[in-house]
Amino acid sequence: MAATLDRAEEGVRSLVDDAPGWLVERKQASLAVHHRLADPDSVLERSPRVHAVLERHATEPPGFDVLAGKAVVELRPVGADKGVALERIMQATPGHIPLVVGDDVTDEDAFEVAVSQGGRAVLVATEDRGSTATDRIADPDAVVRLLTALVD
Repeated sequence: MAATLDRAEEGVRSLVDDAPGWLVERKQASLAVHHRLADPDSVLERSPRVHAVLERHATEPPGFDVLAGKAVVELRPVGADKGVALERIMQATPGHIPLVVGDDVTDEDAFEVAVSQGGRAVLVATEDRGSTATDRIADPDAVVRLLTALVD
């Protein structure tokens, strides 16, 4: 797996390292390419090539998914998502009720698990969009207010 991620990272970096606002984030088991701060023209020009590099490596063992999110595209092992991670956390901490807060399609798997475990899922978004979240708040400032209220 590491060798595949190394090759994918090298290919992506060759496309974006000279472009301001792009961030290549290597994780232990995945590779995320962020473009939130990149110039829109740069995103239009480079995104298809970034996707192509990731798709090319997705077929390598053990098999990867390419997931596009909010100003990010990620190469991650098939079957690895935030929902799986939350399930593992829940197994290790029985009796706890999950609260998941997120702003991206990559959070939907964790939202589903939280709700199925009797917890809450909070989508951070100003726009209406389909989601399995139980609640919605507008922005990061609202997240801070929510967490402050929970602590108090």
